Amino acid sequence: MHHYFILNPAAGQGRALDYIPLIQQCFSAAPAPYTIYTSTGVGDITAYVRKISSETKEELRFYACGGDGTLNEVICGAVGHPHVSVGIIPAGTGNDFIRSFQNPEFFRHVHAQVAGSSFPIDLIRVNEQYAINMINIGFDCNAALAASQLKKKPFLKGPLAYIAGVLQQFCHKLGSSLQFEIDDHETFSGDFLLCTIANGRFCGGGFQSSPQAHPNDGLLDLAAVRLLPRLRFISLLPSYHSGRYLAPQIQSGLVTYRQCRQLSLLSAIPLHVCIDGEISSFTSLHIEICPQALRFILPYGSVLDSR
Repeated sequence: MHHYFILNPAAGQGRALDYIPLIQQCFSAAPAPYTIYTSTGVGDITAYVRKISSETKEELRFYACGGDGTLNEVICGAVGHPHVSVGIIPAGTGNDFIRSFQNPEFFRHVHAQVAGSSFPIDLIRVNEQYAINMINIGFDCNAALAASQLKKKPFLKGPLAYIAGVLQQFCHKLGSSLQFEIDDHETFSGDFLLCTIANGRFCGGGFQSSPQAHPNDGLLDLAAVRLLPRLRFISLLPSYHSGRYLAPQIQSGLVTYRQCRQLSLLSAIPLHVCIDGEISSFTSLHIEICPQALRFILPYGSVLDSR
C-alpha cells in the first residue's frame, strides 16, 4: 500500500506544511512507501490524484492535508477508483466533515491515520461535481463567501470569520425564490432564507445545520428554511448552531425537511452555491446521493457518530 499526503499550502495559512516533519517521523519509525505532494494551484490536486489512481490497481491511500475544500479536490480525483481510500488530516479553517465523527482530534495524528481502517461512505453528486459534506444555498452560502474574504484579516480566524460573515449578511437583502422537486414526485416552492443538502452534519466551522445527516445512510438530508424576519432569525442562531432548531421549526412550518435520494432545484436568477466550501453560481441543480461511492479512512480510535 502506498500512502500519498496531499498538502495544500493555501489552507489554514500554511498549517498543512507543519505536517511534513510529522509524516517523515511516522514513516521513519515504521517504513512504508509514501509520497508528499504539495499543491501548486487550484485544480492540480484533483488531476494529480486522478492520474496516480488510474496508473495502478495497487491499494492506495490519499490523505488531504488541508480543509474541506482540499478534501473535495482529493475525492473528485479518487471517485470511481475502488482501490483508493481517502482521508483528511485537518489543516483548514472549518474542518467540518470530521465533526460528524467521535474523537475528531484523532484525525490530526499521522500515526492514527496510517493505522486506521477505511469504510464506504456516500458522496453527493451536484450536476457534474461531487461533494462529501454539504451544499449550502442562500444565507449560509453568502456568509461563507463573506467569511472567505474576512478570514484574510489577522483578527478573524476560523469560526470567527464565519460568524462575522453571518453578521455581515444582515446588512443585505435576505431570501431567494427557489423551486424544489424531490425524488421526482414532490414539488414545493417559495422564498427561502437558506437551504442545506447534506451528507455530513456541520458547516461554517461548527454550525450543526443538518443534525440528522449520516454519511453512509444512502440519503440526502434537505433542510429548507423559509424567509423570516431578521430578529427572529437572530433568536434562532443559538439553536441553529447546536442543531436543536430542526424539530420545533419543522412543526411550525418554518423548515421543510426531507430525506431523499435525489432532488432538483431551480432559481429564476443566478445564485451562489457552496459545495464543500467552494463557491460557484447556478440557476438549476440536479443533486443525487451516490451510496458507498468512496472508501474513507477512519483514524485509529475514532468512530462514526451514531446520533
